[in-house]
Amino acid sequence: MGRQELAKKRRLTRLDMDSRAGEGNAGQISAFYGFSHLAVSCMARRVGESRTFAFFAAVVRDERGPYDASMRTYGQAWSKVQAACLTDMYRTLRL
Repeated sequence: MGRQELAKKRRLTRLDMDSRAGEGNAGQISAFYGFSHLAVSCMARRVGESRTFAFFAAVVRDERGPYDASMRTYGQAWSKVQAACLTDMYRTLRL
């Protein structure tokens, strides 16, 4: 799903997408990686790179969910981080 397709469809409401979201056609896979990049960039700007790496490690390596990992590494609820980064992503994409 590219920028134009996203503008026509419903807005993303969460960042913690199922990893299967990256399975699909080339456009969908590109969009998945693009959104991932924007989300991680937003988190790094908001809380710093080291805490973002710690969050990533907690979710991917330690298999903690983003809700638990956010409280442990960011000291704030995932819902707040997610809402702020979704807003930032749409602003970046000018959608």
